[in-house]
Amino acid sequence: MQVAHLHRSTGADVSARSRCDRAAIFEAVLGTWRNEVQQRRHLAIPICKRLLKVKSSSISIDADDGEEAAEELSDLMEALPVNQKKTIDDYLNIMLNVNKTLNLTAIRDKDDAYIRHVADSLALLPVIEKYATHTNGLKVIDVGSGAGLPGMILAIVRPDWSVTLLDTLGKRINFINSAAQEIGVGNARGLWARAEDAGKNKAGFEEREAHDVVIARAVAEMRILAELCLPLVPVGGIWVAAKGVDPSAELAASEKAIEELGGELVAIERVGSQAPEGYRTAVIVRKVRPTPAKYPRRAGLPNKRPL
Repeated sequence: MQVAHLHRSTGADVSARSRCDRAAIFEAVLGTWRNEVQQRRHLAIPICKRLLKVKSSSISIDADDGEEAAEELSDLMEALPVNQKKTIDDYLNIMLNVNKTLNLTAIRDKDDAYIRHVADSLALLPVIEKYATHTNGLKVIDVGSGAGLPGMILAIVRPDWSVTLLDTLGKRINFINSAAQEIGVGNARGLWARAEDAGKNKAGFEEREAHDVVIARAVAEMRILAELCLPLVPVGGIWVAAKGVDPSAELAASEKAIEELGGELVAIERVGSQAPEGYRTAVIVRKVRPTPAKYPRRAGLPNKRPL
């Protein structure tokens, strides 16, 4: 797996670091990634073929494009226990059936659901386990979970984790909780809330700084997500944002927001995907300072007036 990163910060490092130092670190990580992308533009990158071939309730991988990230995803999928493969298959069956009337996802075909949803969800697993301060009993929150992805897939393959799937639409949360009960995934719970309210502990929520890891996939741009996600983890926790092939421009625009909300850019990882390039990216931000109490702002403001 290719990665642009710096060493993990210690408490002493954080306390002594000036604002200028943090800006330099941000630019160093981002600059390393930009250089890598520029170099790769001169390479012939083969078209990534279908990552998954689904037969009955089993999953197999065809990762023949030579990309290291795709190969790592292939190994991960092949290593899943049979019971977990079946549970994933059962979840997709329920999701696609409900999707006929509820419009949970634009994906209608099961093979496409494996490729676009399951593979992309599982691709985040090695990143989470690499950068989280611990891996046993992790508390994870999936912001803007939609049809339960990637949160439900992660809950299935890591039954010792506690996974909260947050979404603003009650019908999606009803589906998530019903499906989790039907397939026997007791470590996943749907939470009907706005991230702004959950992050402020409004309306009886107790989610602020209550999770080790916050993840977001296909929700919003980084400067918006920073305000929605960083309040949900304590100092030392991580935010993992699933992004496209080259997130450098979006990241550059989010530097101020990440800094203001107590985060520090740690790495940009290349992860396996069905994308033509054979990979997408995961941006990892570590919480190094408490988020100021005024954040997140009231519901809707992060989208209307990003930091």
